[in-house]
Amino acid sequence: MLKINMFQNKKNKFKKTKISACIYSAALLFSSQILAQEQPPGFDIWVAEIAVKNDQFTLSEINNISQREGYDNQPYFLPNDQGILFTSLVESEAGKWQADTFLYDFTTQKTQNITNTPTISEYSPTKLIGQDMFSSVVVEESGEQKLWSYSLDGKPSTSLIPSIEPVGYHAWGEDKSLMLFVLGEPMTLQYLAKPSAKPVVIDENIGRSIRYNQASKSFTYIKQGKESNTLFEYTPKTNKKQPLIPLPKDSHYFTWLDDNTAISAQGNEIKYWRRGDKQWQRLAKLDEYCKKEISRVAVNQEANHLAFVCAE
Repeated sequence: MLKINMFQNKKNKFKKTKISACIYSAALLFSSQILAQEQPPGFDIWVAEIAVKNDQFTLSEINNISQREGYDNQPYFLPNDQGILFTSLVESEAGKWQADTFLYDFTTQKTQNITNTPTISEYSPTKLIGQDMFSSVVVEESGEQKLWSYSLDGKPSTSLIPSIEPVGYHAWGEDKSLMLFVLGEPMTLQYLAKPSAKPVVIDENIGRSIRYNQASKSFTYIKQGKESNTLFEYTPKTNKKQPLIPLPKDSHYFTWLDDNTAISAQGNEIKYWRRGDKQWQRLAKLDEYCKKEISRVAVNQEANHLAFVCAE
């Protein structure tokens, strides 16, 4: 069990927030190259229970839920502790690598391939707010990358926005509002008030994570820079964007732990930043579990489970 003194000289007000997330994958940006490799890069997904008491965070029950060699990445918590959706690369009967959506069930502690689509690949599974469905970026047989919807049993429904491609990543906000990472030169962040609305370019040269924060009713994303990547916030109601804080060195991912606390990773350490702070601080060192680098991080809606992705 790890105990971490998180908030120094500050009263912790640990609030829950609903977070809609799409976690950026290098495998998606370079999907054709990775799927053509004989051995894709390996990543494991770890899950820990997280609690806070007397300004200390405690991580416990830290377990590897992927339990295999290979690419397992992009974890997304379903609500009410139903389980975790994630992306896994599997080898098809034809000997080619494809990306499918897997589900880890917390109750049974079992994993299953819920899409199993040999001719297309799915990335970045994200729960559709208020619906028993999830969305994924699909690499279609034609090579086009579009946003699709799926039922929770993995059956594809339809292309949500056929006119926009290549989509990299996405995050849902209130009232079916949507933020898209659209690949190109430069890569752009595009906002849609609803899936049928005309997209508006919000920013460019963006990075590898997008989140929606229910409390601030804003989308947060990463702006890439020459020396560092910076966490930015965009509020649709005011149509304003503002920088929040540079990410830890060499970090490309973040998520929200609660309304006001973001987490990221550097090496095999989890870092946290609270609104108003001037720098990131260590939340936990996880070298006992992750010998290499932690990349993506995810938190469930109840803020009592943390997932992190570790390079094999």
